[in-house]
Amino acid sequence: MLLPEDVRGVYWIDAGPDAPGYSNPWVDLNFLVPFPKDSKKAGQFFVLDKTPGYQSWEDVPESYPYIKSLKSRTSRSEVDPTDLTVNWSACLFTCGTSFETWFPLPLSSPSQKVGENEYIRQATVFGFVMAEWKGFRIIDDKGEKTEFFDQMIERIGDRAVMIPE
Repeated sequence: MLLPEDVRGVYWIDAGPDAPGYSNPWVDLNFLVPFPKDSKKAGQFFVLDKTPGYQSWEDVPESYPYIKSLKSRTSRSEVDPTDLTVNWSACLFTCGTSFETWFPLPLSSPSQKVGENEYIRQATVFGFVMAEWKGFRIIDDKGEKTEFFDQMIERIGDRAVMIPE
């Protein structure tokens, strides 16, 4: 099962210049895999947050503590392709064992499409909005740059950091 064409691609999450370390120059939804058909989350997709190449961050000191924390824990993003809502879960000490259990985290990030390749995203905790920012699809389902790619380069620059392979 593939992601629908209208959401497949690479996204830039822009927290703005006043929130250094919170922007993602890219989040590549092509890394998402479907939950098994017999899962209660069938129809949704997931990826481990520490998957190399899945996401990047601004190359600023404020990004580094978060990136380091991702390398030392196991969390995953769970994406509903109908509205691009992202929920997170963590595996804790059962990861990789036959008793692997994922626990939902209270953080959610719903999206609202406001234009072609343009979204408003929020961070909510227990339903309360904690932050809001823009999201843009910068590479579409055909691998072509969208109108927002150059804006991302202009705003972020030509450097980003990611978890290495």
